[in-house]
Amino acid sequence: MAKKRDDELNIKIIPPEDVIAEQERNAAKNASPAARHRKTASRASSAERMDVPAEEAEPVLEQESASEQESAPAERRLRPRRRRFFNILPAQRQRFAAWGIIAAVVIVVVLIGVAIIRHWSYHSYKIVATQTVDNAISSEYCNLGGNVLRYGTDGASLISRSQSTIWEVNYRMDAPKVSVSGKTAAVFDGDGSTIVICDESGELGTINTDMPIVRADVSSVGTVAALLGDSSSNSNFLRYYKSNGEEIASIKTSINEPGYPMDIALSEDGMLLAVSYLSYADNTMKSLIRFYNFDDIGQNQMDNRVGQFEMEDILVPEIEYLRETTAVAFRDNGFVIFEGDTVPEKKQEVKVTEEIESIFYNDRYIGLVLDNHTHDSQTPAGVSEGESANLQTDETAQDLNAGAGDAQAGDAQTAGSGTDQSEKASGGPENAGSDEKPFILNIYDLNGKELARKPMDFMFETVEFSGNQVSFYNRNELCVFGLDGTEKFRGTYEEHTRQLFALDTKLYVAADEDGITWFRLK
Repeated sequence: MAKKRDDELNIKIIPPEDVIAEQERNAAKNASPAARHRKTASRASSAERMDVPAEEAEPVLEQESASEQESAPAERRLRPRRRRFFNILPAQRQRFAAWGIIAAVVIVVVLIGVAIIRHWSYHSYKIVATQTVDNAISSEYCNLGGNVLRYGTDGASLISRSQSTIWEVNYRMDAPKVSVSGKTAAVFDGDGSTIVICDESGELGTINTDMPIVRADVSSVGTVAALLGDSSSNSNFLRYYKSNGEEIASIKTSINEPGYPMDIALSEDGMLLAVSYLSYADNTMKSLIRFYNFDDIGQNQMDNRVGQFEMEDILVPEIEYLRETTAVAFRDNGFVIFEGDTVPEKKQEVKVTEEIESIFYNDRYIGLVLDNHTHDSQTPAGVSEGESANLQTDETAQDLNAGAGDAQAGDAQTAGSGTDQSEKASGGPENAGSDEKPFILNIYDLNGKELARKPMDFMFETVEFSGNQVSFYNRNELCVFGLDGTEKFRGTYEEHTRQLFALDTKLYVAADEDGITWFRLK
C-alpha cells in the first residue's frame, strides 16, 4: 500500500527548538513557586555571566498571562523583584559606607586644620628684603592692595613685594595724609587744596579745592568726599568729586545746624556718604549721624539726605564704611552698626563701660582696646552711667563753641584701619608696678557679636587687623593675637623703626630713616 504524504495525514512538523520551548512552558506551569524562583535565579545568574540582561535571558517565565498574575498571591508576584533588590543592596551599602568614611575623614582633617591655625604661634622672623628710599625720613607708608604705598611732601610711589617701583606721582604738599579704600587711595594736603587719586595702575586724577581741606575720604571707584572749611569759621562745605576733579555735589553745614562735622565716610561704590556731626545747644550736647545718597533715590531729597539718627550726650568722633552697605559709628562708649544700600537703618548697638583706648576694623571685624583700670572706677559712687557720660563730655561740648578746631584736634588719629594711641598706650605712672593687665582686647563681628575679650599688657602705639589676626606695634616691638585672643607672637625688631604695618597675615613692613624692610613671621 502506498504511503500517504505528510500533508495528507495532517501531520504538522514542529522544529526541535519549538518543542523544547513548549515543554519548558508546560513544566513551568506545573512547577511549584519555589522551583520557579530557583530556575529564574539560575537563569539570571547565567545571564549575568554572559553579560545579557536577565529579562532577555528568561522571556518565557516572565510572560505569564494577566489572569495568572492577578490570581497569584501578592507575595509570589513581588518575590522576584524583591530578590533582585536585596541582591543589589549590599553593593550600595558598601558605596554609602565608603563615602561616609571619606566625609568623616575630611571633616576631621578640617577641624584639625582649624585648630592648628587657631593655636598656631610664631617664634621668630626672617628678613625678606630691604630697599633704600629717597627722602625716607619725610615719607609715610601704608598697605595698598598688598603693595607698599609711599607718600610724602614731594610725591608718592607704589612699591611691589618684589621691591620694584610700579609707578611714581609728583606733587607738592605740606602735610600729606591718605585715605584708602580697597586698592584705591587719595593723598590729600591737610589744610591745603590738593587731592591726588591713584590706584594700582597709577594716578587717576587730581582735585584742586577752593578752600582748605579738613578731611577727605575716597571710595574704591575713585570718587572723593571732602570736608572743606576754615577751622576758625562757623561754616563748612561737604564736596563730592569725581576722580577727574569734577564736582558732583556741595552741601553747606553750619556749627548751629546741623553742627560741626566730626568725620565723614564714603561707601565702597561712592553712592552713600555718612557724616557725624556734633552740636551743642541749651547746655545739651548731641551727635547726629546723617546719610546722603548720591544715586537716583537721593536726587529727590533735600541735600540728598536719606537718613538721620540722633544720640543725646554722646560723642561720635569717627564713622566708617566697612562694607558697601555696612557703616559703623564709633561712640565714646561703644559703637553703632548701620545697614542699608539706599536708606541705612540702625542694625545693632554695642556699649562698653570701660574707656576706649583704640579702635580698629576691617571688612569683617571690629576691634576695641579698652582701659582695664576704668571698668569699676569710671562711674563715681552715686552717679548713674548716663550721668557719668555727661560729666565726661560736658567739657568737650563746652569747648565746641570756643572753636571747632579744638574738637577736631581731639579726635583719634587713624591710618587705614589702625589707630595711633602713642600717648595713652605708653605705660604711664598709673600702670607702673600694677599686677593687673592695663588693657582689654575686644573683638566683634559685623553683627555686633563679641568674639573675644582678653586682658593684655603690651604697650602699643598702633593696632590693626592683619588677616585673621590682630597686630599691635610700637617703635620696635610687635605683638600678634588671634581672633580668639590667643597671643601668637611677641618679639623685638632689631632696628629702631618709624613705622610698622602688615601686608598680610605673616608679611610685615618696617620703615626707618633709610628705607623699608620686608620681614616674615615664622
